Amino acid sequence: MPMWESLGLKLDHTEEVESEGVTTAHIKVGGYEIELLEPMGKDTPVGKFVDKKGPGIHHLALEVDDIEQSLAKAKKNGLEPIGEAPRPGADNTLVAFFHPKDTGGVLLEIVQCE
Repeated sequence: MPMWESLGLKLDHTEEVESEGVTTAHIKVGGYEIELLEPMGKDTPVGKFVDKKGPGIHHLALEVDDIEQSLAKAKKNGLEPIGEAPRPGADNTLVAFFHPKDTGGVLLEIVQCE
């Protein structure tokens, strides 16, 4: 957090997402939000990512109005989701991910807010 605070940004809130094995820190920037992830352990997906690649950008998240409709459309266009169904995310959201091999090398998350 010190780097972000040195840029004049303030922490909005934190949350533990046990199903994903991360603690999230949320920073509001204008109409956008930066979500920082801290692994709860080395054996979590984010923990393994950090061990393998070091700290940095893990994924890009895009907000959608209807996650089921977005998943169906993405599948129709050849994107393969990781997992079969949306799952709970931070801040009472539903999330789904697409493998980097289908999305230009970047793990892509779609998020439906409530």
